[in-house]
Amino acid sequence: MINSNLRLNEYSQHLINNICLNAQRHPMYQGYEVIKDDISYSDAGAIAIKLFSPTGAGNMFLFYPSIYGSGKIGSCAIYGIQLSGHKNAIERSMTLFGLPVKSINWDEGIERFLDVTLEDY
Repeated sequence: MINSNLRLNEYSQHLINNICLNAQRHPMYQGYEVIKDDISYSDAGAIAIKLFSPTGAGNMFLFYPSIYGSGKIGSCAIYGIQLSGHKNAIERSMTLFGLPVKSINWDEGIERFLDVTLEDY
């Protein structure tokens, strides 16, 4: 059951905005459509960043608030392409967008995804 009282605080929203802006400006994503979606997953208090290549392939990073009610980002679900590459890169640095990672695991719902749990930051 989703706790609808969990929300990302202003600082966490600012971090997500910066991640989105950095992706939009990064040469690697030139020609990509980069979208911040704070509506589709709002019932879970989550915010998505979607990156689509000109062919339509891409990834979604879905940032969820901490279950402890701090307003910080508690986890990120990563959907889309090249998930093994994302997993390997995160495991090497144990960071995701500069945030410290506690664990990264495969999970599955409607589709397979990476479940990245963050350390307190």
